[in-house]
Amino acid sequence: MKRIFILFFLTIQAVTGYSQVVVNEYSCSNINGPVDAFGDREDWVELYNTGAAAVNLSGYYLSDDKFTPMKWQVPVGVNIPAGGRMMVFCSDRGVFQSGQLHPSFKLTQMRGEYFVLANGTGAIVDSVKLLPTQANHSRGRSTDGGTNWGVFSTPSPNGVNSAAKANYAQRPLFSVAPGFYNATQSVVLSTPEPNITIHYTTDGSVPTLASPTYSVPINVPVTMVVRAVAFSSDPLVLPSFTETNTYLINETTTMNVVSVAGNYTTLFSGWGGGTEITSSIEYFDVNKNFKFELEGIARPHGHDSWGYAQKGFKLEAKDQYGYDHALKHKFFGSSARDTFNMVILKAGASDQYTPYGGPSNRIHMRDVFCHTLSMKYNLNLDSRNYAPTIVFVNGTYWGVYEIRERVDKDYMEYYYGQTEKKIDHLSYWGGLEVREGSDTGWNNLYSFIMNNNMSLATNYDHVTQYLDVESFAQYFILNTYLVNSDWLNWNTMWWRGRKGQGVKWRYANWDMDNTIGLGQNFTGLNTTGYQNDPCQPFDLFQGSSSIKHTDMLTRLMMNPTFTQLYRTTFIDMLNGPLNCANMLPHFDSLVNVIQPEMQRQITRWGNGTYADWQSNVQWTRDQIVGRCQVIAQKLDSCMDLNPQRISFNVSPSNGGTISMDGTTLTPYVWSKIVEADKVLNLVATPSNAYYFFDHWEKYEVTNTFNPDDTTATVGFDFKKKDSVVAFFRYFNPDSIFVTFDVTPNGKGTIKLDNTVISSYPYTVKLDRKVAYALQATPVNDWRFFNWRKKSPTTNLANSLFDENVTFTFTEADTIIANFQYDPPFADLPNESPLPGLDQTVSFPNAFSPNGDGRNDVFRMVKGKHVKSIHVRIYDRWGNEVFNASDANYGWDGTFKGEPAPIGTYYYVLTAWFDNTFQNSSKMYKGEINLIR
Repeated sequence: MKRIFILFFLTIQAVTGYSQVVVNEYSCSNINGPVDAFGDREDWVELYNTGAAAVNLSGYYLSDDKFTPMKWQVPVGVNIPAGGRMMVFCSDRGVFQSGQLHPSFKLTQMRGEYFVLANGTGAIVDSVKLLPTQANHSRGRSTDGGTNWGVFSTPSPNGVNSAAKANYAQRPLFSVAPGFYNATQSVVLSTPEPNITIHYTTDGSVPTLASPTYSVPINVPVTMVVRAVAFSSDPLVLPSFTETNTYLINETTTMNVVSVAGNYTTLFSGWGGGTEITSSIEYFDVNKNFKFELEGIARPHGHDSWGYAQKGFKLEAKDQYGYDHALKHKFFGSSARDTFNMVILKAGASDQYTPYGGPSNRIHMRDVFCHTLSMKYNLNLDSRNYAPTIVFVNGTYWGVYEIRERVDKDYMEYYYGQTEKKIDHLSYWGGLEVREGSDTGWNNLYSFIMNNNMSLATNYDHVTQYLDVESFAQYFILNTYLVNSDWLNWNTMWWRGRKGQGVKWRYANWDMDNTIGLGQNFTGLNTTGYQNDPCQPFDLFQGSSSIKHTDMLTRLMMNPTFTQLYRTTFIDMLNGPLNCANMLPHFDSLVNVIQPEMQRQITRWGNGTYADWQSNVQWTRDQIVGRCQVIAQKLDSCMDLNPQRISFNVSPSNGGTISMDGTTLTPYVWSKIVEADKVLNLVATPSNAYYFFDHWEKYEVTNTFNPDDTTATVGFDFKKKDSVVAFFRYFNPDSIFVTFDVTPNGKGTIKLDNTVISSYPYTVKLDRKVAYALQATPVNDWRFFNWRKKSPTTNLANSLFDENVTFTFTEADTIIANFQYDPPFADLPNESPLPGLDQTVSFPNAFSPNGDGRNDVFRMVKGKHVKSIHVRIYDRWGNEVFNASDANYGWDGTFKGEPAPIGTYYYVLTAWFDNTFQNSSKMYKGEINLIR
């Protein structure tokens, strides 16, 4: 049975049909294997000619997609001799170099891709699906050109295939899932395969044959990382991939959790760190849900901060390891991105709150504050997204970190659609680094700015074709305002994209922990406190051929268009991200995120105190407040820019609007910082014909209205902070006299908009554009009967017979409330139960007096105890068209001997009931439709 099992794996990757040239071996795990003609270790494929004659591959195609087999065509002159081999390095270069094929694509084994060989017509002659291999392993035909496939722990690129293994053992199974638990866990390891021994570790190291052998359940009383590998006694089965589970016991964090395991002693050793290490990576979200596990690499992150005990590092998914090609999770709520090749685990960098050296006012969040502030207000700068997290290293609590997004080639492809080969990505950290592409375009732009007259519009326009001047200005303003003392000659990053329409040269925020008074002055500022001169960057590094940015700024400021852009941008940012009303709540929100973990952070790394951290937080917050208070005076002194707050309001609130320099300002109170020492053109505009402008008011005596404060259109000479109010006066040309009366006199009252009219008739001037509320209230023994009006355009809704109506009108009118005497019936003695009183009264809702003998008369249907009635019918203007006291007499649809118009009429009927033993009366109201 075992040999059958092996044979199954050996044949699982049979070729697609017969071809003389076949895919013979491949490796997507080339960590330490063959180097290509360009000095790189790329994924490779070996093609093999099984025939007795040479094969000319010119015109053939290579691809990583079976559905797009003609991705890259083999150039002319490529031959494989009989029994010969051809190395293919999937480098995405698209060339034939030194006898090697370099197609225009890369391979990713963990995406389930294929390697495809197709002939000149696109017909696939051989293909293989890429299956995972461990580091430095390959898969290939067990013998050259054979039909069976296996795994090679020692690959043979461009050599004879031999010593193939069947496959890998399956990973061990854990009885307890990784996650958060409130009690000790007992973890059982198992495997479904025969002849397997499981070895495990709890110290973070990868299990080997020398590691403990699993025999009994593993006891996990505290937070612990358990790693396991399955080893087979069958020589044809390789050890399994590593399975890693972290168990977080009695952990109560409110943050995300990253658990890593590996040789971190080596990584963290020495200044600048050791070499990169292999590391397991597990991630749990803020709701304590396990999200993913993979094996990747960890490498150092940080420079000066590497001297602290709590070190930052980068985590990178490594497709070559055969676990996954990316960190797949939506880490950052502000971005939809959910696939990352690498993320940073940053521990505050120079602002890290640990006791070992460095500034004394660290708070563990300056860099996060700067980046997220820039992102929150959508500055035209690229920034590192942020997710707060705590880290465990080999099961040990490692403190408060930040998961940070990198501004790199993957970032530029996701957010801008710019691919790696179309990017020029530069940075300056003590020297220029070309991260991607070339610096030629940047040097050309710099030379043009320095050697041409920037005051000329044509030259400036040329610059704007290549430089995102808004990003350039915002970058200087943000770092200047926040007093970054570690930029320009350090931590400066910029890039451009050349694909399609391209992306102009733009700036990215980098390490910004040396801001807001931290104190490490690597840039050479006069002071790192809030009193720093915001114009000092204009004087820094002038004439430096390597630090070009300030020379460019100085030259561009010669152009009036850019100068105004810079001034306007500064004002706009003072109204947004650089306004204390916005900065302080943002700062406080970030403090609130890390505050619950800071005591444990301090306990973990020693010597600091929670009270000291709180004191540092308050000191830093005071620095922000101080900067807000002095920036206007500083800008006025150094660049004649006087930012002052001005507020506008109108009175009454619906009286009108104010426009400033052609822009209508709403809503009110409208308040903003604007450039002072200039004349603002103000216009007060009434909201409608009922209002007219009256006058302006202000509070600051040095500001003046020209020509005066009673003119609607003025020039406002604005020098200092002020509040300006435009006053409007109400005038209503649509006011019309309306008279209200009651009949009989003294038998009731009318309430107009909740105010009782005390004497009648009462005449008042009302606005015909307003709807008024009327309410009729009878005195004792009287009841409201109906409303009457004179004008057919007046409307009393919902009905003339409702005590409460809404009154609208368009012309003068008299409104009368009619009341009717309604004395109460005497109560009968309370003796034996009385016979029931038949109070049946019903009406049709329509009648048609057209003489056809059917439904020609409107009359009621009455019960046997109806003794008398009184019915009145009114048209929609309140005119009585019918009056009767005979229950057997109905309305025939005429008025004054003429047929009444078709339409809706209103009836009011009072019925009296009597059955000898009891009596009562009841009023009925309703509508009747007359149709013909």
